[in-house]
Amino acid sequence: MVSGAASIPASAASAKPLAAFYDFVRGHLVIVNNVLTASVTLVGLLDFFAPRLSVLPKIVYGCTGTALALMLAAALAPAAMARLFGAVGVSLARAESGPLWRRPAWQFAVAILLAVTSLGFISVAKAAQGGIIAGSAPDARRWQQSILALQADSGEIKSGVAAANAKLDRIADAVDPDNPADRCPDIACAVQGGASAAAVKKLLGKGARIEGGLADRGELAKEIAESGHADRLEILDMLIGHGLDPSATIFAYAAAESALSAESIRVAREAKLASGIGERFGSPMPGLADAPDLNAWNQINGCLLRTSKGTSLMELAAIRGDAELYRHLKARGVALPDRPLVCKWAARGQSGAARIDIKDGVATVAPLRL
Repeated sequence: MVSGAASIPASAASAKPLAAFYDFVRGHLVIVNNVLTASVTLVGLLDFFAPRLSVLPKIVYGCTGTALALMLAAALAPAAMARLFGAVGVSLARAESGPLWRRPAWQFAVAILLAVTSLGFISVAKAAQGGIIAGSAPDARRWQQSILALQADSGEIKSGVAAANAKLDRIADAVDPDNPADRCPDIACAVQGGASAAAVKKLLGKGARIEGGLADRGELAKEIAESGHADRLEILDMLIGHGLDPSATIFAYAAAESALSAESIRVAREAKLASGIGERFGSPMPGLADAPDLNAWNQINGCLLRTSKGTSLMELAAIRGDAELYRHLKARGVALPDRPLVCKWAARGQSGAARIDIKDGVATVAPLRL
């Protein structure tokens, strides 16, 4: 009976030979792993969202730094700390064996608090650069910017829905029913047809987009430059807000002399004279022999397109003498292209060149020696 009873624990022990190891893992390593995971996650999240969190990281890391200081003080001056806490009614238990700093639990806690506090305040110092993670990893920086931008956009959308709906209702009432362009189904038709700003805004509010490639977008910009509508700058701002690049290349050809301003005719004539373009360059453009100013304008624009890749909207505004449009673009932060605006040609053994300089919105022409 005695030997049989003694054999039961032995068999049970042989069935789980690693029971003591399992107990150690559950009682120690799992806790350590959870604490490390939570600490790394906390520091990583606060660092990643550092540009949006101005006060919270400082509070969190201030608390961890305070806890670290108290733990160090408790180990270095246990008697003084006991008196300090006793003064506020908190009793500190005396160490049962050996000094506090020799205990593994104290050492682990101090190491975690030291790491979290140090990394935390480094992250706070680098908050202007996006934190440690985004500041050192370009891919993480792009993710951070995308997430924060999405958050900001969501907030703006949520706060502006009611106001946008009210504005759209007012726009619907303001559209001129007698203007055919106000009933255009797309942006290109509306802008080129001379639609009102209210009609363009209504189209954009319904989800209309600027279609086509660079040439089509440049044509829209040119139409606005040549438009005489009082609300053209409002239309331009709306289109820029929906993807129109005010620095894009414009193929500034004209189909009628009525589209030319007195200033653009002057610049075309001076550029043609300065570069020497004339019969040596070739015959007038087909169908324009009886329209010398229009022919000169298109010849110069063709030359500028070949040499300088066309003109920008700001350059076109200066060439047309459109001070209002030029000032508006400058106020928006639009700048003139870095490259010079030059017309160069060569034909039948002859060549010539002219340069168009723009200063304070005024275009001047000068011969260019090749």
